[in-house]
Amino acid sequence: MTLRLPRIVPWSSREEYDQVAQWLFSADSAQRQLAVNRVRAWSSRGKVPHAVDCTATLVELGLLVDRCSLDTKHACAPVVPPKELRLMMTMALIRFVNGFVDAQQQGVYALSVSAVAEQLGIPARFVELRHAGTHDQLPGLVVLRSACTQALRWLYDNYWAQQRSYLHEAMVEMRPVLSEYKELRKKTMKTRRAASGRPASEEARALRMIVGLSDADTFEDTLIPILLEPGFLVPTGKKKRAALPNIQLPTELDRLWRPALARFSRAWDSANFVDALVQAMLEILTGKAGNEDPLDVSTMLLDESVDQLLAPPVKPLSTSYGWTLVAWVERFVAEHFRSTNTNADVPLALRQLDDLIETCLRRPNRYTQHILQHACTLDTQLAEELLPFVSYIQQRVQPIKTAAGQSMALTEDEMTHELKALNGTLASMHHTPAPLFPTTLDATAIDASHTRWSLADTWQSCPIGCLPEEGRMPDLFLPPELDMLAYMHVFCLYFCVEHSIRLALGHGCYAKHTHRTET
Repeated sequence: MTLRLPRIVPWSSREEYDQVAQWLFSADSAQRQLAVNRVRAWSSRGKVPHAVDCTATLVELGLLVDRCSLDTKHACAPVVPPKELRLMMTMALIRFVNGFVDAQQQGVYALSVSAVAEQLGIPARFVELRHAGTHDQLPGLVVLRSACTQALRWLYDNYWAQQRSYLHEAMVEMRPVLSEYKELRKKTMKTRRAASGRPASEEARALRMIVGLSDADTFEDTLIPILLEPGFLVPTGKKKRAALPNIQLPTELDRLWRPALARFSRAWDSANFVDALVQAMLEILTGKAGNEDPLDVSTMLLDESVDQLLAPPVKPLSTSYGWTLVAWVERFVAEHFRSTNTNADVPLALRQLDDLIETCLRRPNRYTQHILQHACTLDTQLAEELLPFVSYIQQRVQPIKTAAGQSMALTEDEMTHELKALNGTLASMHHTPAPLFPTTLDATAIDASHTRWSLADTWQSCPIGCLPEEGRMPDLFLPPELDMLAYMHVFCLYFCVEHSIRLALGHGCYAKHTHRTET
Protein backbone atom coordinates (compact mmCIF):
# COMPACT_ATOMS: atom_id res chain seq x y z
CA MET A 1 0.00 0.00 0.00
CA THR A 2 1.33 3.39 -0.99
CA LEU A 3 1.98 5.65 1.96
CA ARG A 4 -0.41 8.57 1.87
CA LEU A 5 1.01 11.83 3.14
CA PRO A 6 -1.15 13.36 5.86
CA ARG A 7 -2.99 16.58 5.19
CA ILE A 8 -1.33 19.41 7.11
CA VAL A 9 -3.56 22.20 8.39
CA PRO A 10 -2.61 25.20 10.56
CA TRP A 11 -5.28 24.56 13.22
CA SER A 12 -4.53 22.08 15.98
CA SER A 13 -7.91 20.34 16.08
CA ARG A 14 -11.38 20.34 14.60
CA GLU A 15 -12.63 21.95 17.81
CA GLU A 16 -10.35 24.95 17.27
CA TYR A 17 -11.55 25.26 13.67
CA ASP A 18 -15.22 25.19 14.74
CA GLN A 19 -14.51 27.69 17.50
CA VAL A 20 -13.01 30.16 15.01
CA ALA A 21 -16.02 29.63 12.73
CA GLN A 22 -18.29 30.57 15.61
CA TRP A 23 -16.23 33.65 16.42
CA LEU A 24 -16.11 34.86 12.81
CA PHE A 25 -19.90 35.04 12.53
CA SER A 26 -20.64 36.04 16.10
CA ALA A 27 -22.64 39.15 16.93
CA ASP A 28 -20.01 40.12 19.52
CA SER A 29 -17.26 42.28 18.03
CA ALA A 30 -14.76 41.05 20.63
CA GLN A 31 -15.23 37.46 19.48
CA ARG A 32 -14.86 38.48 15.84
CA GLN A 33 -11.57 40.18 16.74
CA LEU A 34 -10.44 36.97 18.44
CA ALA A 35 -11.22 35.07 15.26
CA VAL A 36 -9.20 37.51 13.14
CA ASN A 37 -6.23 37.18 15.49
CA ARG A 38 -6.45 33.40 15.43
CA VAL A 39 -6.54 33.25 11.62
CA ARG A 40 -3.53 35.56 11.60
CA ALA A 41 -1.74 33.07 13.84
CA TRP A 42 -2.72 30.28 11.46
CA SER A 43 -1.17 32.22 8.57
CA SER A 44 2.16 32.24 10.40
CA ARG A 45 2.02 28.44 10.76
CA GLY A 46 1.25 27.51 7.17
CA LYS A 47 -1.11 27.91 4.25
CA VAL A 48 -4.65 28.93 5.16
CA PRO A 49 -7.56 28.05 2.84
CA HIS A 50 -8.55 30.97 0.66
CA ALA A 51 -12.11 31.01 1.97
CA VAL A 52 -10.90 31.22 5.57
CA ASP A 53 -8.44 34.00 4.76
CA CYS A 54 -11.07 35.99 2.84
CA THR A 55 -13.59 35.61 5.65
CA ALA A 56 -11.12 36.88 8.23
CA THR A 57 -10.15 39.81 5.99
CA LEU A 58 -13.75 40.86 5.41
CA VAL A 59 -14.57 40.52 9.11
CA GLU A 60 -11.52 42.62 9.99
CA LEU A 61 -12.61 45.32 7.55
CA GLY A 62 -16.08 45.27 9.06
CA LEU A 63 -14.61 45.83 12.52
CA LEU A 64 -12.52 48.69 11.17
CA VAL A 65 -15.53 50.32 9.51
CA ASP A 66 -17.54 49.99 12.72
CA ARG A 67 -14.78 51.74 14.67
CA CYS A 68 -14.65 54.54 12.12
CA SER A 69 -18.43 54.99 12.26
CA LEU A 70 -18.34 55.01 16.06
CA ASP A 71 -15.65 57.70 16.12
CA THR A 72 -17.60 59.80 13.63
CA LYS A 73 -20.70 59.68 15.81
CA HIS A 74 -18.65 60.97 18.74
CA ALA A 75 -17.30 63.85 16.63
CA CYS A 76 -13.78 62.43 16.71
CA ALA A 77 -11.35 62.07 13.85
CA PRO A 78 -11.97 58.81 11.97
CA VAL A 79 -9.46 56.03 12.49
CA VAL A 80 -8.89 55.60 8.74
CA PRO A 81 -9.73 58.13 6.00
CA PRO A 82 -12.57 57.15 3.64
CA LYS A 83 -10.20 56.84 0.67
CA GLU A 84 -8.11 54.26 2.50
CA LEU A 85 -11.24 52.36 3.51
CA ARG A 86 -12.29 52.22 -0.15
CA LEU A 87 -8.84 50.95 -1.12
CA MET A 88 -8.93 48.27 1.58
CA MET A 89 -12.39 47.04 0.64
CA THR A 90 -11.59 47.06 -3.06
CA MET A 91 -8.43 45.05 -2.53
CA ALA A 92 -10.32 42.57 -0.33
CA LEU A 93 -12.96 42.03 -3.05
CA ILE A 94 -10.30 41.70 -5.76
CA ARG A 95 -8.47 39.05 -3.76
CA PHE A 96 -11.79 37.38 -2.96
CA VAL A 97 -12.61 36.89 -6.65
CA ASN A 98 -9.07 36.18 -7.89
CA GLY A 99 -8.38 33.57 -5.24
CA PHE A 100 -11.30 31.39 -6.32
CA VAL A 101 -10.96 32.04 -10.05
CA ASP A 102 -7.19 31.49 -10.32
CA ALA A 103 -7.48 28.10 -8.63
CA GLN A 104 -9.69 26.92 -11.53
CA GLN A 105 -7.32 28.05 -14.30
CA GLN A 106 -5.93 24.62 -15.20
CA GLY A 107 -5.69 24.74 -18.99
CA VAL A 108 -3.06 26.15 -21.31
CA TYR A 109 -5.23 29.14 -22.18
CA ALA A 110 -6.74 31.18 -19.39
CA LEU A 111 -10.51 31.48 -19.26
CA SER A 112 -12.26 34.74 -18.65
CA VAL A 113 -12.86 35.72 -15.04
CA SER A 114 -16.60 36.07 -15.59
CA ALA A 115 -16.88 32.57 -17.11
CA VAL A 116 -15.03 30.88 -14.26
CA ALA A 117 -16.95 32.91 -11.68
CA GLU A 118 -20.22 31.80 -13.24
CA GLN A 119 -19.14 28.15 -12.98
CA LEU A 120 -18.30 28.64 -9.30
CA GLY A 121 -21.56 30.42 -8.56
CA ILE A 122 -19.91 33.74 -7.70
CA PRO A 123 -22.37 36.59 -8.37
CA ALA A 124 -21.56 38.77 -11.37
CA ARG A 125 -21.63 41.86 -9.16
CA PHE A 126 -18.36 40.85 -7.51
CA VAL A 127 -16.71 40.40 -10.92
CA GLU A 128 -17.89 43.85 -11.99
CA LEU A 129 -16.57 45.45 -8.80
CA ARG A 130 -13.27 43.64 -9.31
CA HIS A 131 -13.02 45.03 -12.84
CA ALA A 132 -13.94 48.55 -11.71
CA GLY A 133 -11.46 48.50 -8.84
CA THR A 134 -8.66 47.24 -11.08
CA HIS A 135 -9.16 49.18 -14.33
CA ASP A 136 -11.61 51.99 -13.54
CA GLN A 137 -12.58 54.32 -10.73
CA LEU A 138 -12.85 53.03 -7.18
CA PRO A 139 -16.44 52.17 -6.18
CA GLY A 140 -18.13 54.21 -3.49
CA LEU A 141 -17.96 53.38 0.19
CA VAL A 142 -21.65 52.46 0.46
CA VAL A 143 -21.41 50.10 -2.51
CA LEU A 144 -18.28 48.48 -1.12
CA ARG A 145 -19.77 47.97 2.35
CA SER A 146 -22.80 46.27 0.82
CA ALA A 147 -20.57 44.11 -1.38
CA CYS A 148 -18.41 43.03 1.58
CA THR A 149 -21.52 42.02 3.52
CA GLN A 150 -22.78 40.00 0.55
CA ALA A 151 -19.34 38.40 0.14
CA LEU A 152 -19.44 37.28 3.77
CA ARG A 153 -22.89 35.82 3.23
CA TRP A 154 -21.67 33.99 0.10
CA LEU A 155 -18.66 32.59 1.95
CA TYR A 156 -20.84 31.34 4.77
CA ASP A 157 -23.40 29.71 2.46
CA ASN A 158 -20.87 28.15 0.08
CA TYR A 159 -18.00 27.24 2.44
CA TRP A 160 -18.71 27.21 6.17
CA ALA A 161 -22.28 25.92 6.06
CA GLN A 162 -21.47 23.46 3.27
CA GLN A 163 -18.75 21.83 5.33
CA ARG A 164 -20.99 21.43 8.35
CA SER A 165 -23.84 20.19 6.15
CA TYR A 166 -21.61 17.60 4.46
CA LEU A 167 -20.33 16.23 7.76
CA HIS A 168 -23.83 16.22 9.23
CA GLU A 169 -25.30 14.33 6.28
CA ALA A 170 -22.48 11.79 6.34
CA MET A 171 -23.00 11.16 10.05
CA VAL A 172 -26.77 10.82 9.63
CA GLU A 173 -26.26 8.22 6.91
CA MET A 174 -23.46 6.41 8.75
CA ARG A 175 -25.07 6.03 12.19
CA PRO A 176 -27.84 3.52 11.21
CA VAL A 177 -25.36 1.43 9.20
CA LEU A 178 -23.07 1.21 12.22
CA SER A 179 -26.04 0.21 14.38
CA GLU A 180 -26.93 -2.45 11.82
CA TYR A 181 -23.41 -3.87 12.04
CA LYS A 182 -23.68 -3.99 15.84
CA GLU A 183 -26.91 -5.98 15.73
CA LEU A 184 -25.56 -8.36 13.09
CA ARG A 185 -22.41 -8.91 15.12
CA LYS A 186 -24.43 -9.67 18.24
CA LYS A 187 -26.39 -12.33 16.36
CA THR A 188 -23.16 -13.86 15.08
CA MET A 189 -21.71 -13.97 18.58
CA LYS A 190 -24.85 -15.65 19.95
CA THR A 191 -24.66 -18.40 17.33
CA ARG A 192 -21.01 -18.96 18.29
CA ARG A 193 -19.78 -18.48 14.73
CA ALA A 194 -17.33 -15.75 15.67
CA ALA A 195 -14.49 -17.90 16.86
CA SER A 196 -12.24 -16.80 14.00
CA GLY A 197 -12.91 -13.13 14.69
CA ARG A 198 -13.73 -12.49 11.04
CA PRO A 199 -16.96 -10.66 10.22
CA ALA A 200 -19.73 -12.54 8.44
CA SER A 201 -20.82 -11.59 4.93
CA GLU A 202 -23.61 -9.26 6.09
CA GLU A 203 -21.29 -7.67 8.63
CA ALA A 204 -18.61 -7.18 5.98
CA ARG A 205 -21.19 -5.53 3.70
CA ALA A 206 -22.14 -3.06 6.43
CA LEU A 207 -18.48 -2.27 7.09
CA ARG A 208 -17.88 -1.66 3.38
CA MET A 209 -20.76 0.80 3.35
CA ILE A 210 -19.30 2.67 6.33
CA VAL A 211 -15.88 2.85 4.71
CA GLY A 212 -17.49 4.11 1.50
CA LEU A 213 -19.26 6.92 3.36
CA SER A 214 -15.99 8.34 4.67
CA ASP A 215 -12.37 8.72 3.63
CA ALA A 216 -8.95 9.37 5.14
CA ASP A 217 -9.66 13.11 5.40
CA THR A 218 -13.08 12.97 7.03
CA PHE A 219 -13.26 9.87 9.25
CA GLU A 220 -11.99 11.89 12.22
CA ASP A 221 -14.99 14.22 11.91
CA THR A 222 -17.66 11.65 10.98
CA LEU A 223 -16.95 8.06 12.04
CA ILE A 224 -14.94 8.59 15.23
CA PRO A 225 -17.52 10.90 16.91
CA ILE A 226 -20.20 8.26 16.25
CA LEU A 227 -18.04 5.46 17.65
CA LEU A 228 -17.57 7.47 20.85
CA GLU A 229 -21.29 8.02 21.35
CA PRO A 230 -22.93 5.92 24.10
CA GLY A 231 -24.21 2.72 22.54
CA PHE A 232 -21.22 1.93 20.36
CA LEU A 233 -17.68 1.56 21.78
CA VAL A 234 -19.15 2.48 25.16
CA PRO A 235 -22.31 0.44 25.90
CA THR A 236 -25.47 2.20 26.99
CA GLY A 237 -25.90 -0.07 29.99
CA LYS A 238 -23.49 0.80 32.78
CA LYS A 239 -23.22 -2.85 33.86
CA LYS A 240 -21.57 -3.65 30.53
CA ARG A 241 -18.91 -0.95 30.96
CA ALA A 242 -15.51 -1.09 32.62
CA ALA A 243 -15.46 -0.22 36.31
CA LEU A 244 -13.18 -0.04 39.32
CA PRO A 245 -11.27 -1.62 40.93
CA ASN A 246 -10.05 -3.57 37.85
CA ILE A 247 -10.20 -1.41 34.73
CA GLN A 248 -10.39 -4.05 32.03
CA LEU A 249 -12.17 -4.02 28.71
CA PRO A 250 -15.13 -6.44 28.85
CA THR A 251 -14.54 -9.47 26.65
CA GLU A 252 -17.92 -9.24 24.94
CA LEU A 253 -17.33 -5.59 24.11
CA ASP A 254 -13.93 -6.41 22.63
CA ARG A 255 -15.34 -9.24 20.51
CA LEU A 256 -18.19 -7.00 19.36
CA TRP A 257 -16.04 -4.20 17.92
CA ARG A 258 -12.67 -5.77 17.17
CA PRO A 259 -13.57 -6.82 13.56
CA ALA A 260 -14.96 -3.37 12.77
CA LEU A 261 -11.99 -1.51 14.23
CA ALA A 262 -9.59 -3.82 12.37
CA ARG A 263 -11.46 -3.13 9.12
CA PHE A 264 -11.29 0.63 9.65
CA SER A 265 -7.61 0.41 10.55
CA ARG A 266 -6.81 -1.43 7.31
CA ALA A 267 -8.89 1.00 5.25
CA TRP A 268 -7.14 4.06 6.64
CA ASP A 269 -3.81 2.54 7.60
CA SER A 270 -1.78 5.43 6.18
CA ALA A 271 -3.90 7.92 8.14
CA ASN A 272 -3.36 6.09 11.46
CA PHE A 273 -6.98 5.38 12.33
CA VAL A 274 -6.15 3.89 15.74
CA ASP A 275 -4.01 6.89 16.73
CA ALA A 276 -6.77 9.29 15.72
CA LEU A 277 -9.31 7.28 17.72
CA VAL A 278 -7.07 7.25 20.79
CA GLN A 279 -6.45 10.98 20.49
CA ALA A 280 -10.20 11.63 20.36
CA MET A 281 -10.67 9.50 23.47
CA LEU A 282 -7.94 11.43 25.27
CA GLU A 283 -9.57 14.74 24.35
CA ILE A 284 -12.76 13.56 26.04
CA LEU A 285 -10.92 12.20 29.07
CA THR A 286 -8.90 15.39 29.54
CA GLY A 287 -11.89 17.69 29.13
CA LYS A 288 -10.94 19.30 25.79
CA ALA A 289 -13.96 18.04 23.85
CA GLY A 290 -17.33 19.56 24.41
CA ASN A 291 -16.13 22.86 25.87
CA GLU A 292 -17.02 24.95 22.86
CA ASP A 293 -20.50 26.30 22.31
CA PRO A 294 -22.37 25.48 19.08
CA LEU A 295 -21.99 27.77 16.12
CA ASP A 296 -23.67 31.08 16.92
CA VAL A 297 -24.22 32.98 13.70
CA SER A 298 -25.12 36.65 13.83
CA THR A 299 -28.58 37.76 12.82
CA MET A 300 -27.23 39.08 9.53
CA LEU A 301 -26.20 35.60 8.40
CA LEU A 302 -28.57 33.46 10.45
CA ASP A 303 -30.31 30.67 8.58
CA GLU A 304 -33.03 28.47 10.03
CA SER A 305 -31.38 25.37 8.57
CA VAL A 306 -28.27 26.03 10.61
CA ASP A 307 -30.01 25.06 13.85
CA GLN A 308 -30.63 21.59 12.47
CA LEU A 309 -26.89 21.08 11.97
CA LEU A 310 -25.95 21.88 15.54
CA ALA A 311 -25.44 19.05 17.99
CA PRO A 312 -27.08 19.24 21.42
CA PRO A 313 -24.94 20.41 24.33
CA VAL A 314 -22.49 17.79 25.56
CA LYS A 315 -23.46 16.29 28.89
CA PRO A 316 -20.93 15.98 31.71
CA LEU A 317 -18.60 13.00 31.42
CA SER A 318 -19.98 9.94 33.20
CA THR A 319 -17.52 8.08 35.42
CA SER A 320 -18.30 4.67 33.91
CA TYR A 321 -18.10 6.17 30.42
CA GLY A 322 -14.66 7.60 31.18
CA TRP A 323 -13.31 4.35 32.62
CA THR A 324 -14.54 2.44 29.57
CA LEU A 325 -12.60 4.83 27.34
CA VAL A 326 -9.57 4.27 29.57
CA ALA A 327 -9.97 0.52 29.07
CA TRP A 328 -10.03 0.98 25.29
CA VAL A 329 -6.93 3.19 25.36
CA GLU A 330 -5.07 0.68 27.52
CA ARG A 331 -6.05 -2.11 25.11
CA PHE A 332 -4.55 -0.16 22.18
CA VAL A 333 -1.40 0.52 24.24
CA ALA A 334 -1.07 -3.18 25.02
CA GLU A 335 -1.42 -3.98 21.32
CA HIS A 336 1.36 -1.48 20.64
CA PHE A 337 3.82 -3.30 22.91
CA ARG A 338 2.73 -6.68 21.53
CA SER A 339 3.44 -5.44 18.01
CA THR A 340 6.81 -4.00 19.07
CA ASN A 341 7.97 -7.09 20.94
CA THR A 342 6.89 -9.62 18.31
CA ASN A 343 7.48 -7.51 15.16
CA ALA A 344 4.05 -8.65 14.02
CA ASP A 345 1.43 -6.67 12.13
CA VAL A 346 -1.22 -5.96 14.75
CA PRO A 347 -4.17 -4.04 13.24
CA LEU A 348 -5.22 -2.36 16.50
CA ALA A 349 -1.74 -1.38 17.63
CA LEU A 350 -1.10 2.21 18.63
CA ARG A 351 1.76 3.67 16.59
CA GLN A 352 2.60 7.02 18.15
CA LEU A 353 3.01 6.14 21.82
CA ASP A 354 4.94 9.36 22.46
CA ASP A 355 1.92 11.49 21.54
CA LEU A 356 -0.25 9.60 24.01
CA ILE A 357 2.29 9.98 26.81
CA GLU A 358 2.73 13.68 26.10
CA THR A 359 -1.03 14.27 26.25
CA CYS A 360 -1.32 12.37 29.53
CA LEU A 361 1.57 14.31 31.07
CA ARG A 362 0.31 17.70 29.92
CA ARG A 363 -3.24 17.19 31.22
CA PRO A 364 -2.98 14.96 34.29
CA ASN A 365 -6.13 13.64 35.93
CA ARG A 366 -7.30 10.32 37.37
CA TYR A 367 -7.91 8.85 33.91
CA THR A 368 -4.56 9.77 32.38
CA GLN A 369 -2.82 8.74 35.61
CA HIS A 370 -4.26 5.24 35.25
CA ILE A 371 -3.20 5.09 31.59
CA LEU A 372 0.39 6.04 32.47
CA GLN A 373 0.51 3.50 35.28
CA HIS A 374 -0.76 0.81 32.93
CA ALA A 375 1.83 1.72 30.29
CA CYS A 376 4.59 1.48 32.91
CA THR A 377 3.53 -2.07 33.78
CA LEU A 378 4.01 -3.12 30.16
CA ASP A 379 7.57 -1.85 29.68
CA THR A 380 10.29 -1.58 32.32
CA GLN A 381 12.36 0.98 30.42
CA LEU A 382 9.33 3.21 29.99
CA ALA A 383 8.56 2.82 33.68
CA GLU A 384 12.04 4.07 34.62
CA GLU A 385 11.68 7.10 32.34
CA LEU A 386 8.19 8.01 33.55
CA LEU A 387 8.73 7.35 37.25
CA PRO A 388 9.50 11.01 38.20
CA PHE A 389 6.52 12.28 36.21
CA VAL A 390 4.12 9.67 37.55
CA SER A 391 5.25 10.46 41.09
CA TYR A 392 4.61 14.15 40.49
CA ILE A 393 1.15 13.44 39.07
CA GLN A 394 0.30 11.28 42.06
CA GLN A 395 1.07 14.24 44.31
CA ARG A 396 -1.16 16.59 42.29
CA VAL A 397 -4.02 14.23 41.48
CA GLN A 398 -6.12 12.52 44.12
CA PRO A 399 -4.93 8.89 44.29
CA ILE A 400 -7.22 6.40 42.64
CA LYS A 401 -8.85 3.98 45.05
CA THR A 402 -8.24 0.57 43.60
CA ALA A 403 -8.71 -1.60 46.67
CA ALA A 404 -11.65 -4.01 46.68
CA GLY A 405 -14.86 -2.58 48.02
CA GLN A 406 -13.81 1.04 47.57
CA SER A 407 -15.66 3.38 45.25
CA MET A 408 -14.73 6.54 43.37
CA ALA A 409 -17.99 8.21 44.37
CA LEU A 410 -17.78 10.69 47.23
CA THR A 411 -20.51 11.16 49.78
CA GLU A 412 -22.04 14.56 50.39
CA ASP A 413 -20.22 14.89 53.74
CA GLU A 414 -16.87 14.08 52.14
CA MET A 415 -17.40 16.64 49.39
CA THR A 416 -18.46 19.27 51.94
CA HIS A 417 -15.38 18.58 54.06
CA GLU A 418 -13.11 18.74 51.01
CA LEU A 419 -14.73 21.99 49.86
CA LYS A 420 -14.16 23.58 53.28
CA ALA A 421 -10.52 22.50 53.23
CA LEU A 422 -10.02 23.98 49.77
CA ASN A 423 -11.68 27.25 50.80
CA GLY A 424 -9.45 27.46 53.86
CA THR A 425 -6.35 26.87 51.78
CA LEU A 426 -7.46 29.49 49.27
CA ALA A 427 -8.14 32.03 52.02
CA SER A 428 -4.73 31.48 53.57
CA MET A 429 -3.09 31.99 50.19
CA HIS A 430 -4.87 35.34 49.77
CA HIS A 431 -4.09 36.62 53.27
CA THR A 432 -0.53 35.34 53.62
CA PRO A 433 1.02 35.24 50.18
CA ALA A 434 4.37 33.53 50.03
CA PRO A 435 7.09 35.86 48.68
CA LEU A 436 8.70 34.77 45.46
CA PHE A 437 12.14 35.75 46.79
CA PRO A 438 13.15 36.10 50.45
CA THR A 439 13.30 39.72 51.60
CA THR A 440 16.15 39.04 54.05
CA LEU A 441 19.06 36.67 53.85
CA ASP A 442 20.43 34.74 56.76
CA ALA A 443 24.12 35.40 57.40
CA THR A 444 24.74 31.71 57.91
CA ALA A 445 23.14 30.93 54.58
CA ILE A 446 25.28 33.58 52.88
CA ASP A 447 28.47 32.13 54.34
CA ALA A 448 27.47 28.59 53.45
CA SER A 449 26.73 29.44 49.83
CA HIS A 450 29.89 29.76 47.74
CA THR A 451 28.45 28.81 44.35
CA ARG A 452 26.58 30.72 41.70
CA TRP A 453 23.51 28.50 42.01
CA SER A 454 21.48 27.74 45.10
CA LEU A 455 18.20 25.97 45.74
CA ALA A 456 15.24 28.34 46.18
CA ASP A 457 12.87 27.15 48.89
CA THR A 458 9.95 29.20 47.62
CA TRP A 459 9.92 27.86 44.07
CA GLN A 460 6.77 25.95 43.17
CA SER A 461 7.27 22.77 41.17
CA CYS A 462 5.78 22.67 37.69
CA PRO A 463 6.54 20.98 34.34
CA ILE A 464 9.00 22.66 32.00
CA GLY A 465 7.24 25.10 29.68
CA CYS A 466 4.23 25.63 31.95
CA LEU A 467 3.28 28.45 34.27
CA PRO A 468 4.19 27.86 37.93
CA GLU A 469 0.85 29.01 39.35
CA GLU A 470 -1.34 26.20 38.08
CA GLY A 471 0.95 24.04 35.97
CA ARG A 472 -0.87 25.11 32.81
CA MET A 473 0.38 25.94 29.36
CA PRO A 474 0.91 29.69 28.75
CA ASP A 475 -1.14 31.58 26.18
CA LEU A 476 1.26 32.28 23.33
CA PHE A 477 -1.13 34.27 21.14
CA LEU A 478 -0.34 37.92 20.48
CA PRO A 479 -2.27 40.55 22.46
CA PRO A 480 -4.99 42.46 20.58
CA GLU A 481 -2.97 45.70 20.54
CA LEU A 482 -0.36 44.12 18.23
CA ASP A 483 -2.61 44.22 15.20
CA MET A 484 -1.83 44.57 11.51
CA LEU A 485 -3.09 48.14 11.08
CA ALA A 486 0.32 49.49 10.08
CA TYR A 487 0.77 46.63 7.63
CA MET A 488 -2.62 47.35 6.07
CA HIS A 489 -1.65 51.01 5.59
CA VAL A 490 1.51 49.99 3.75
CA PHE A 491 -0.46 47.52 1.68
CA CYS A 492 -2.97 50.20 0.72
CA LEU A 493 -0.12 52.50 -0.30
CA TYR A 494 1.23 49.77 -2.56
CA PHE A 495 -2.22 49.25 -4.07
CA CYS A 496 -2.59 52.99 -4.62
CA VAL A 497 0.68 53.10 -6.59
CA GLU A 498 -0.27 50.03 -8.60
CA HIS A 499 -3.70 51.47 -9.34
CA SER A 500 -2.13 54.72 -10.61
CA ILE A 501 0.27 52.79 -12.87
CA ARG A 502 -2.60 50.77 -14.34
CA LEU A 503 -4.54 53.95 -15.10
CA ALA A 504 -1.45 55.47 -16.70
CA LEU A 505 -0.99 52.38 -18.85
CA GLY A 506 -4.61 52.59 -19.92
CA HIS A 507 -4.14 56.16 -21.18
CA GLY A 508 -0.72 55.48 -22.76
CA CYS A 509 1.11 58.01 -20.60
CA TYR A 510 3.41 55.47 -19.00
CA ALA A 511 4.43 53.99 -22.34
CA LYS A 512 5.27 57.40 -23.85
CA HIS A 513 7.29 58.38 -20.80
CA THR A 514 9.25 55.13 -20.97
CA HIS A 515 9.94 55.60 -24.68
CA ARG A 516 11.28 59.13 -24.16
CA THR A 517 13.53 57.92 -21.34
CA GLU A 518 15.01 55.12 -23.43
CA THR A 519 15.67 57.36 -26.45
